Amino acid sequence: MIDEIKKEPQKNFTLDKIAQSASFSSFHFHRIFTTVTGETPAKFIRRHRILRSLEMLLHQPGKSITEIALDSGFSSSANFSKAFKNLM
Repeated sequence: MIDEIKKEPQKNFTLDKIAQSASFSSFHFHRIFTTVTGETPAKFIRRHRILRSLEMLLHQPGKSITEIALDSGFSSSANFSKAFKNLM
């Protein structure tokens, strides 16, 4: 699942869907994921969405920030901006 999130972070991942695919309850999956990765599933997904956005900003200069934010899985450029600021 980690590889899938890294490969396509823009997908609509929910804790329930991820936990179910790993055959765990949401509670246990969250606890195990956080122990293994050092961050919660939500933070992990958000970080990889930002990394995807940064890559797109570098390699697709013709796209607007809003387009890149939406293509990366953020619901708006404002959410992207807030996530980026919180990461730094």
